[in-house]
Amino acid sequence: MRLRTSAIRSGAVLVVLATVVAGCSGSEGSAGGATGDKSSTLSSIPASDLEDLTGLGATTVVAKDNSFVPQFITVSPGTKITFDNKGRAAHNVIPVDDGAFDKITTEELQPGDTDVLVLDEPGEYPYYCSLHGTPDRGMYGRIIVTDG
Repeated sequence: MRLRTSAIRSGAVLVVLATVVAGCSGSEGSAGGATGDKSSTLSSIPASDLEDLTGLGATTVVAKDNSFVPQFITVSPGTKITFDNKGRAAHNVIPVDDGAFDKITTEELQPGDTDVLVLDEPGEYPYYCSLHGTPDRGMYGRIIVTDG
């Protein structure tokens, strides 16, 4: 298991209490673009789908078959987010916004593997599995880091 910490780079848009959306596409790589996937905003995510995990020091997102569970989360800065592959296939975690955080590759997220991501800067971090979806379809998610 590798621990990675990241902050939004200068080109990314900070959004406090923003949206969580992620997906998987056909190739392992970053989709690029601005923070805040144009197709999904906080207003487009039903409140019942957004899990408020603020105040917790750690949480787990399960990658299984063709989904991330929970798919949309809100966390506090510095929360340890463990991606746990409980599926039968390899997965990855690719930031929609190139450079928003270090991607988790398929070599790092084989069945039974875990990897950890820590996001210190408030904002929204859409991600997807490039093997099983796109930034807004299939296996995708969004992490919202609150401002405190």
